[in-house]
Amino acid sequence: MTPLLEVDRLVAGYGDSLILQGVSLLVWPQEIVAIIGPNGAGKSTLLKAVFGLLKTRQGQARFQGRDISGLPPERLVGLGMSYVPQSSNVFPSMTVEENLVMGGYASKSNPAARIKGMYDMFPVLEANRRRKAGRLSGGQRQLLALARALMLEPVLLLLDEPSTGLAPEAVSTVFDQVRRIQEGGVSVVMVEQNARQALLLAQRGYILSGGQNRLDGPAADLLHKPEVVRLYLGG
Repeated sequence: MTPLLEVDRLVAGYGDSLILQGVSLLVWPQEIVAIIGPNGAGKSTLLKAVFGLLKTRQGQARFQGRDISGLPPERLVGLGMSYVPQSSNVFPSMTVEENLVMGGYASKSNPAARIKGMYDMFPVLEANRRRKAGRLSGGQRQLLALARALMLEPVLLLLDEPSTGLAPEAVSTVFDQVRRIQEGGVSVVMVEQNARQALLLAQRGYILSGGQNRLDGPAADLLHKPEVVRLYLGG
């Protein structure tokens, strides 16, 4: 089976500073992959480089068997990839429904049908459909960001720190929805500071440190590795 996403020894950074120093990653169809590690490890930079928001300097990324190195985000969206940044991921002055309409701007499906599908998946959004996104709770805004990304019917969803700033109950709700998204056939790559919950949710995990791969493997195995427990799980 061909990997959905294959990243091979990717090197990228900002100005003279190299953040990624040869990171590799595999994502198989219909799985959740968690990327964890300390601040500054290159986790968010990796997502930006894959999604074409940051120019890569060496290495290669392949999506569904196709070389996507250097392709801009709008081309990647057309190929079936969506990205939800950590912040500024909704339009606060627009209503929930207006955000969804904007999210589906390039969809080939009927926009009204897609919006109905999002309301079926996220009932709290339908209940707030006419409310400005900026007036939603943090958890509701994150659900709206997920729904916007799904409007284009991606096969791969890149999530950058989806639990940041959320109350524990909202974190559980967001993670439950990520699992439902994966069960619906969408692969998810999730950068997350909440290492334990991310590994409990994922099928496989990658641990980055200093812009390089440190450990990877089945998420259930990583949860019990002494080094992972000591450094990232508070053990």
